[in-house]
Amino acid sequence: AVCYVARGTRVCSASLDGSVRVWNPITRQAMFVLREFAHWVTCLVAAADDATIYAGSLDGTVVAWSAVTGRPVRRIRLPNLEPVLSMAIGPGGMEGEQLCVGTRGGSVGRGGEGAALVWRAGTWVARFDGHASDVCDVSLSPVAPLAASVGADRDVRIWGCTTQLASETVGRAFLPSDGSADDTEIGCLEDIVEGDGESERDTSSVRSGSGGAGPSALPQTTHAAAHADRINALAFVSSPTVPDAVLLVSAGDDGDARVYEVGGEGDPHFALRSVFGGHDAAVLGLARERAGDSLIFSAGRDGTILQWDALHGAERMMLVAHEGRVPALAVDGGSQLLASADSLGALSLWTMSGGSMATEPSTVAEAHPDAVACLAFSTPETGNRLAS
Repeated sequence: AVCYVARGTRVCSASLDGSVRVWNPITRQAMFVLREFAHWVTCLVAAADDATIYAGSLDGTVVAWSAVTGRPVRRIRLPNLEPVLSMAIGPGGMEGEQLCVGTRGGSVGRGGEGAALVWRAGTWVARFDGHASDVCDVSLSPVAPLAASVGADRDVRIWGCTTQLASETVGRAFLPSDGSADDTEIGCLEDIVEGDGESERDTSSVRSGSGGAGPSALPQTTHAAAHADRINALAFVSSPTVPDAVLLVSAGDDGDARVYEVGGEGDPHFALRSVFGGHDAAVLGLARERAGDSLIFSAGRDGTILQWDALHGAERMMLVAHEGRVPALAVDGGSQLLASADSLGALSLWTMSGGSMATEPSTVAEAHPDAVACLAFSTPETGNRLAS
């Protein structure tokens, strides 16, 4: 995983060696090497403050760092050290930013039921159980208090994130290894306070069993056995023509992309709108254009990229892009460029204007000697740098 922070002046990368690195994109030198994990780092997201990065690992922890100082500012240990497979950051309104994490369930190397877990402003909000296997991707609605998760069990699940209950002990907050931390409650189980010269934990409110301080698993809004095979990706899209509703797009190994309409609190509903079946093999990833637009790109194992209009249920264009499978897509912040990369190390750039696509890439490069796993654009203010 890669992402840009600090207005494009830092690029962060996560590795299978358990480290996260923060780079200067101009000098191409590593500024910080962050080693806090005992297993692979599977996901990396930037917070809305553009200065904090969250990383999740198969060792069952999520760590937040300052990309400016390189110091850990928050660490979350998941219950039973459930491996982290996916992660998303989203708005939480006046209550603060939300973090959603998807898990494998059980320890590394063992199958089990996956879960989606949500924090708001550093405080545990909810745990959502129900997936029979890995939670492959999670997303947070941009306009409603909803989380979505998809899994290897072929299910799409929608969860309400408004109720807070206290009936299950989950999560545990603990201090960074250097003793520094903020005083935010994490997991609603242990408060972190500063003592005289040493950090201490206030566990006076901690209870066990059904009386713990963590919230319970809240009932899901609804779910659907949506695909014929594993679901790999999902994304919320605005629905400008339907008040108090959003669109949700899912894509999976069956080669389909499916669009659902998800109603908010005023009109709760979950309905399939359209099915796109243009790929001849698994859909590996999704990317959307600027916020508020309903145009979606899907990348396939068949080497093609499709542009869809999720709102009107129409395929716009097919780009025969790569000889290898395409696991990585990214759209720049101004929706002027689409980047794609494949399993053979090739990278292509496509120009866009008003939703219209060029039929041929403007740039094709043999960027890597092996497969490219991820792509990320910096902000337009920094010249649309691309990390791969």
